[in-house]
Amino acid sequence: MEKHQRFPLNVAGDFYVVDGMCMACTAPTLEAPDLMAHAPNGLHCYFKRQPTTPEEINQATLAVCVSCCGGVRYAGTDLKMIRLLTELGVPESCDQYLTGATVSEPAEPHEPPTSFKWVILAAVVIWTLGAAMIFLKWY
Repeated sequence: MEKHQRFPLNVAGDFYVVDGMCMACTAPTLEAPDLMAHAPNGLHCYFKRQPTTPEEINQATLAVCVSCCGGVRYAGTDLKMIRLLTELGVPESCDQYLTGATVSEPAEPHEPPTSFKWVILAAVVIWTLGAAMIFLKWY
């Protein structure tokens, strides 16, 4: 059973975006423009296509890494991919975890560290202040 609910527009596959976890920062879609898109309302990204070539796999991997809120995830069981994402510093973005030389499912859903939540809060505040400054400059 999946621990995270996928955004409905995601195509089936190993890479996906969690429903409600997108901040519309566009960072993941800029890393994987051939694989990802934004919903018609522009408020949520999703995988429109799964990677099939080594270059596309690299793009999807980068999309996971730059996800500002941890909403872009890898659900596969490929040991090399999980090890790569772990080495890149985003093991929490994998639905499976490395335990020794094998892959296992976590006993409980993994929560981001508290400090990560503060980073997200700070990003939202900075973005809001920036938007307010632009608005006030225009009007």
